[in-house]
Amino acid sequence: MLSNVRYALLLSYIFLKSANISCFGAGALISVLVAMTVDLSLYSYTTLMSSTTAIIVDGVAGIVMGGIAGGIIGAVLGMGGSSETAEQ
Repeated sequence: MLSNVRYALLLSYIFLKSANISCFGAGALISVLVAMTVDLSLYSYTTLMSSTTAIIVDGVAGIVMGGIAGGIIGAVLGMGGSSETAEQ
């Protein structure tokens, strides 16, 4: 239950503040891609990783890579856009 509320808040924030998404198709596509990512990650944890250390290392690596990728994507999307985009 709590994870679903957090997921809804995350999508709402992305759609309203960052992506300016206001149509069903784009929202559904983003949701499907996120859900597939989570499901494939969970599948890999249960079938491929046999030690706790591997799961922890994978989690930390995911945080680092996701943070770097998110920062780069945000910076690139903010380049050359309107001043309204850069202020957000």
